[in-house]
Amino acid sequence: MSRESEAGLAVSTERRQWSRLPIAIPIFVRGTDRWGKSFVELATVLNIGAGGALLATSRRLEKGSDLLLEIPVGLFPQTLLPKLVRQMRAQLLRIDPAEKYCLAGVQFVHPLSA
Repeated sequence: MSRESEAGLAVSTERRQWSRLPIAIPIFVRGTDRWGKSFVELATVLNIGAGGALLATSRRLEKGSDLLLEIPVGLFPQTLLPKLVRQMRAQLLRIDPAEKYCLAGVQFVHPLSA
């Protein structure tokens, strides 16, 4: 969204409620494609905030898709890290295709909290 400045130039208006942290971490994206087939895709989170994230993925996702994002936790047993956020439900708000990947903007169903 943009508005016009006093000089007549377009000025971008930030619409996010929460700031984003620029970070590159692997994440699994689970969902269902347009034919009803389940998929799991390894993607990269490029930035994340309490309300959503930007993902880079090789799969062309459908706008409005319901997704489950899962952060791999490595060798740690879940019992040692009971409050660890591993899974986040999200909805795909926008998809920007590029040559070898897509940028996917997702909004979390439940915002992350500290």
